[in-house]
Amino acid sequence: AALAGVTGMLGILGALAYLYAMRSGPVVLIATLTALYPLLAILLAVGVLHEPISWKQGLGIVLGLVAMALIAG
Repeated sequence: AALAGVTGMLGILGALAYLYAMRSGPVVLIATLTALYPLLAILLAVGVLHEPISWKQGLGIVLGLVAMALIAG
């Protein structure tokens, strides 16, 4: 039950952070960068769960990070 409560609170915090970002930043930039959230899940899976990634997946991660840098810069 405690984990469910923490998960709910973090979900609300994430939604509020997203809404704040959409109000204070350029929508095109914020929407594009938030669409790349699966990169964080992949990096956590590799780092925490020691999931293997193929070279194609690794290339996709690198290209996603480069795209983030180009869009933000």
